Amino acid sequence: MKKRWWIMLAVLGGVGVLAGILFSRPGPEARVYRGKSIKAWALQLNASSPPARAEATAAFTALGTNAVPGLVRLLEARDSFSRRGLLSLATKLPSRLRGRVLKWVRDPEARMVRSAAARALAVVGPGAEAAVPALARALRTDEAHVRWEAAAALGGIEGSALAELAAALTDKDANVRRAAAYGLGETGPNKVTFARALLRALGDEHQAVRITAAASMLKLGTNVLPVVLEACTSSDGHTRQCAATALGVLKPAREISVPVLMEMARDKDPTFRALAVQTLTMLGLPDRKMIEAYKGALGDPTVEVRLAAVRGLGQAPWQAKAVVPALTECLSDDSPQVRESAARGLGTMGVGAKPALAELARLAEDKEEPVRAAAKEAAARIENVEAAKTQP
Repeated sequence: MKKRWWIMLAVLGGVGVLAGILFSRPGPEARVYRGKSIKAWALQLNASSPPARAEATAAFTALGTNAVPGLVRLLEARDSFSRRGLLSLATKLPSRLRGRVLKWVRDPEARMVRSAAARALAVVGPGAEAAVPALARALRTDEAHVRWEAAAALGGIEGSALAELAAALTDKDANVRRAAAYGLGETGPNKVTFARALLRALGDEHQAVRITAAASMLKLGTNVLPVVLEACTSSDGHTRQCAATALGVLKPAREISVPVLMEMARDKDPTFRALAVQTLTMLGLPDRKMIEAYKGALGDPTVEVRLAAVRGLGQAPWQAKAVVPALTECLSDDSPQVRESAARGLGTMGVGAKPALAELARLAEDKEEPVRAAAKEAAARIENVEAAKTQP
């Protein structure tokens, strides 16, 4: 049995040597710059030493487009047939033989080389446009690290690379879509040509893709605002929804975002009305116009809209005179969530919410336990503040 294993190893080893003789012609990745090959410089970008990484970055900056052919070759690197065969065989060998084989065969390095090549192409930047097709293939690999490095490189190359990233946002694989969203955030802040594609990604079915798209949108900043504002008036519901989400992410000046969101709060679709009011609450402490918008939304037939409006009013304790009567009326709302939220909002108003104590006492007998608890807590907070103010 043991003899048979050794015969198989010898055959594989012989095949590997023959393949090496036939196919080991030096390629562009073997080009030498300052005593090191393109491959060695690329791998140095992953060094633990910052000076070593900086040296490699400087090398690729100097090489520029001259490094691209070699890096494309490295981006498609594969471990040799003999190495893959021996490693596969090693997993099936008896433990004693397995150890010997693994000492003899070097660890697979192709994945590390591909990742390093993509990172080097990101350093080269716009001059690496010839590498876009290879990077687009790497973007769709099942190797996470290679995929993210390829996305970053495409974002830095810009030009036709951005079209590849935008196309990848519709890929059936959520991992590819997420990497593509990340790559679009790596482009320059003035490159908003594909902002619409990134905007749609804010409505992706996978949360990780939405979060990554939001982070990239933040990197692009208010440069994408014209695209977002145009999308707010789109006839397509999904586009409007994504646009409202983008406003919550970007948080532009209120004189820009508040009128748009207030208009959306009157949309015929309750989903958009709720989203508009929810986004308003994300813009920080409400001003007079926002408070009026919240109060207007309290009469909405949709619970989610009323709930968002109540939470918005609860952010304005210094406007107790204008807010408390509206929140007090909400203590009689049909929805227990709205009643509970209104009670909690009144609890933040301090002594200004004293007129609501009678209604809070009634609500302490509510049939829903969370509502009762919120009413009692709010009343206690208001009364404690009142007592503290009357003490000498």
